Amino acid sequence: MNAKFGLVILKVDRMRFFKMLPPKTVRWGDEIVEIDSPSRYVSSIVRGVEFGVHPVTRFILNRLPEGARCEELEFVSIDGPLLDEYQKWCLVGAEGRDGFEIEFIDFLSRIDFWAVMFAPEGERLEDVVYLGCDELIPLFRKNFGDISMSDGFLAIKA
Repeated sequence: MNAKFGLVILKVDRMRFFKMLPPKTVRWGDEIVEIDSPSRYVSSIVRGVEFGVHPVTRFILNRLPEGARCEELEFVSIDGPLLDEYQKWCLVGAEGRDGFEIEFIDFLSRIDFWAVMFAPEGERLEDVVYLGCDELIPLFRKNFGDISMSDGFLAIKA
């Protein structure tokens, strides 16, 4: 998928709902070497994807409401083959709800603050909107289903 997808949440929520994965390693001769950072996580609620924890960039922070900006926010990138499957599912216009949608909305409904970011090619982020969890689904399907036409979005919990 040629887009950055993630969310801004409070550190306390990341600590409540995510479990840290051990770093990936490779063996070179007799030596075992870590090949990535230890900031990889999984969730028992949103399965089939990995989460990476990063500082919130000014680019995103400046788009959040002033009252929501604090040092306790983290940007959590979301990645994995499940997102490619979800993109294909959106592309064909499937009916009903996808398992990823159900799990992701379930997770968001459990936390006090969230902002979901979708940026095609890692840089297009035109729309900043305030939505409830259920209003995200049509936005997801529209943007995931046609990334080349997507302007990107930052959807902030209403």
